[in-house]
Amino acid sequence: RPELSDLACQQRSLRAVEEAEIAALAAALEQRRRAMRGQPPVDAEDGDQLEKLVGSDPTALCVVAFHARWCHQCRAMSPVLLGIALQTPVIKFLRATTSSSDRVASRLGVTKIPAVIFLRGGCEKENILFERHGWEAGFEQEIRGKVEALSEHDGGSGLKAGASGSKSDTRDLHRLLAAEAVEVKELMTEPLACLDRFVVFQAKEADTGGLGPDFNLNVSGHESARTAVAHSMLERMHEDVKYYAASAKQQTVCKLAFLSDAVVERGVAGEASNGDELSRAAHSTDDLIGSLEALRDSDALAVKEALTLLTEAANHVDLEAPGAVERTCFLLRRRSGEKAQAWPELLLGSVLSTR
Repeated sequence: RPELSDLACQQRSLRAVEEAEIAALAAALEQRRRAMRGQPPVDAEDGDQLEKLVGSDPTALCVVAFHARWCHQCRAMSPVLLGIALQTPVIKFLRATTSSSDRVASRLGVTKIPAVIFLRGGCEKENILFERHGWEAGFEQEIRGKVEALSEHDGGSGLKAGASGSKSDTRDLHRLLAAEAVEVKELMTEPLACLDRFVVFQAKEADTGGLGPDFNLNVSGHESARTAVAHSMLERMHEDVKYYAASAKQQTVCKLAFLSDAVVERGVAGEASNGDELSRAAHSTDDLIGSLEALRDSDALAVKEALTLLTEAANHVDLEAPGAVERTCFLLRRRSGEKAQAWPELLLGSVLSTR
């Protein structure tokens, strides 16, 4: 029945969702969220940052995964580590490349990658609680088992999903889904603004083929150009030419900030380049890739949670409202397949097509 759904609405307004509304919706849908949610592993830019992250809280348990971009086994480890991290909020998960954090890796005795080391209190050998080097059989099971044991020892819930439904659940959901007006604008206009530190924009003057502000396109003497419509079209054409010439001179090209044209030219020519310059470029590339992966993981988590809540909200029927018998019958028909459920694609399509 249309009155039981949003399809009866003649108008829809888009606005920010308040925390109280999310809390009420979560309660109505009987959402059972964990009071705390793990975060994706943080990529350390270099050894100094890694030491700072591990030592920021002497009592915190940290899991550091040493890897390399060229290592296939390290790539196999990444989704495993991500899954464990998202399920374990009481442990801080970090990732570091052996090239950018070679001094710390050597101090901790890393001889084979991927290497996973459990630390508490700093990046020193005496602070190691557990270590595993290399990707052999039983790697995932051993890491999960150690995470389970240590996280429970620290007062966490290990890898077992909890169910509380407390106020902290909805606060966590609000933190995940909330967005300020500035963030929404940034998402719509500059979704990769957080990566601006990796790029520079340089002016580039394009070849306009002779078109410029003074380009003379005077055909007003032609007999077909004597009407008011023709005059209007000629004026518009002249304005378009001036706009094109001006915009062509203001074009910019985007380049990697850490990779100069000189280094690229020498590399193409097969000439030797400065070792320090190449090393910095390699480290910056690792940092860029890590930032992109972190952004991807964060977006994927937000989309997953938002779509789940949105879909459940669209299909929710309040049995406490008047007409409980009719609403119950509607739910039973939907359960038996007589009534359809709304799906995310339909919801998004409805929003995009709503004026």
